[in-house]
Amino acid sequence: MTSKGELVRSVATASMGDDLPRRLEAAARAGFAAVELRERDFISCSRGPEALARYARTVGVDIDAYQPFVLRPEEAPDTLRRRATAKLDLTAALGARCLVVHVPSAASGSAGGALEDLAGLAAQRGVQLAVRPQDGLRGWEELIALMRQLDDHVRLCLTSDAWLAGLIDLDAFPTELVGGVQLSGIPLFSLNAGPAAPAPEAGIVQLVASLVHRGYVGPLTVEAVNDLDEGRHADRGAADAMRLLLTIEDQARKQLTDGAAGEPRVARSLSEVPVAPEPTGFAFVELATDEGGSGLAGAALRQLGFVPGGRHRTKPVQRWTQGEASVLVTTERGRSPRGSVAVGALGVESPDPAGASRRARHLRAYPHHRQRAGDEADIPLFASPDGSSLLFCRPAGEAGSWVHDFTANVLEGAIPPDTEGLGVLGVDHVALVVDRDRFDEAVLFYRSVVGLTADVLVELPSSSRAARSRALCTGDRSLRLVLNARRTGADGDSPAPEHVAFSCRDVVAAGKELRRRSGGFFLRVPDNYYDDLLVRSSLAPDRVEELRDAGVLFDEDSTGQFLHLFTPLVGDRLFLELVQRLDGYDGYGAPNTPIRTAAHRVRAG
Repeated sequence: MTSKGELVRSVATASMGDDLPRRLEAAARAGFAAVELRERDFISCSRGPEALARYARTVGVDIDAYQPFVLRPEEAPDTLRRRATAKLDLTAALGARCLVVHVPSAASGSAGGALEDLAGLAAQRGVQLAVRPQDGLRGWEELIALMRQLDDHVRLCLTSDAWLAGLIDLDAFPTELVGGVQLSGIPLFSLNAGPAAPAPEAGIVQLVASLVHRGYVGPLTVEAVNDLDEGRHADRGAADAMRLLLTIEDQARKQLTDGAAGEPRVARSLSEVPVAPEPTGFAFVELATDEGGSGLAGAALRQLGFVPGGRHRTKPVQRWTQGEASVLVTTERGRSPRGSVAVGALGVESPDPAGASRRARHLRAYPHHRQRAGDEADIPLFASPDGSSLLFCRPAGEAGSWVHDFTANVLEGAIPPDTEGLGVLGVDHVALVVDRDRFDEAVLFYRSVVGLTADVLVELPSSSRAARSRALCTGDRSLRLVLNARRTGADGDSPAPEHVAFSCRDVVAAGKELRRRSGGFFLRVPDNYYDDLLVRSSLAPDRVEELRDAGVLFDEDSTGQFLHLFTPLVGDRLFLELVQRLDGYDGYGAPNTPIRTAAHRVRAG
């Protein structure tokens, strides 16, 4: 519960879905001390104010503020008093510290008398008024001037929107005039903007750091906005909001403590997110299959030159290897053998798995638990918003590595004599499909929990619908992840496929060998694509013919070129890709997405 003289982590009920009692429970589980209750959420609740206040105390959160009460400049004084009395009685019954009053910008300079009357009513009920302009961006100067004239029961409700718009100068008035801070309307992906994208989060971090530096104590209320999922589950919404607030606090703390002029004492009230070293790459990619899909996955990996690398000693998991790439195929027993194959887990190699786990738990990632024998590797495992699992793994050569859980024996069955590697070097990237309403949540998760940097948001072209996509990576590009958001399963379509891309020494040679080895596993690209490539690219005609023969697609950016080929679908939700980056190319071949989609559709008939 909250106490005076400290920062209070608070969440707006608008950040969560579900009914109001579940939102209170979720806020408490996420670690919030208080909530800011919106009128629309309360009036849709069947519990009365006293009962709701008791329930909030039971689950472990305070109702810190209730809003809004709108001041109407044209209203008769007795009508205003009647409305205010009812709203203040309700606020007191809820046990709330303050009522947030919205003042129309046209009345900001003349609202002193009305606010003074309201302050008297509020004082009788032990309630404080927190005042802000109704439209958020006009009337701040006049309200700040009024705050100096009114008693302690009227304070300013500071909003991040006004700060970001440059309308508030914290040096112009004492922090004691601030009765609450609303970090409002923050998109979940805002803390994930790349260097080329707008970065409103930098201003929000600066606001928090400036307030703490000036001695502010009181609520920091975060309103996390997911523009694709307004009604998301309460626990998810609360965890996202806390993850966002902890990240903001951590960055503000660093601003206050870094450098010779740092002030560690001032920043003690702010969260310090445990530091974990950056991941060094993929330890493995795990494919989850049913009994029909495991054979399909194994056959596809053989075609690409992967060889069996052993079985797990206690679980139905097969390991396949080539170069530095490891793919685990997990068979889920008892499911109908429909040939399902999908990315089930990502093993991320970390120099400090325990530290990475502490960071993940601090940022409200949900731990998963797998049964393991006593001598098996203890691998921290967490649920990801895309539905897969995330594991932090020791490097393969260290004691306690996951590699030691696999036998050295190859899989049963003869390996075809022509099964040779295709020059795969390692895992270049993994592309996951995320339900559209969890896309922002997933970007925030991988950015904050794993420590990846997010690139700018793009809309990928598609022959059927636009697909929102975002790439994330480590600073040295040793780990790359692509999140694609589609309305999976909409309009009768099959769910959009995921894919695993392997870096390759020579994609053209690999494509020719794949075509020679098995034409059935070769995805044919239309000749029209290569005819167009002759015209729009600077490639020599002979080089274009080489790409045509190998089924390789081409892209380039300002720094380099990208060669890649795709396999047919493996099962119904996955395909594999071989890629070759030349001269520092840093993209993913997005312009070729419609070509790949069409080729898969033709292949499926």
